[in-house]
Amino acid sequence: MDFYIGGMEPLDPGEPPRPRAEASATHAKHRMKPIMSALEYVRRNKMECAASLFGAMGSMLLSFNGEHAKFAWVIFFVSNAMFVGVAFRKRLFGFLVLQTYFTITAVNGIINYF
Repeated sequence: MDFYIGGMEPLDPGEPPRPRAEASATHAKHRMKPIMSALEYVRRNKMECAASLFGAMGSMLLSFNGEHAKFAWVIFFVSNAMFVGVAFRKRLFGFLVLQTYFTITAVNGIINYF
């Protein structure tokens, strides 16, 4: 009984197996698959990814607690408004309620800091 590892093929019955010629191309495709999958996700969900980016930017700006930290509330408002649109479009009503609440807190932050 012969046993060959994934990308190996036998030459002759008396010789050890050797790697297939196309094995390196197959490995390159498998390495690119997660990157291509991520790019496809971003292409299909532009608004969701942009809202996530704005949310991350707002939290980073707020964490520095500098003189421009108050602008984080504006960035949070943009992020939350975009997430409200995503939740409404995808009919995620629990997420819609949560993002509506966060939008209200962002408006409260804007009123208090400006």
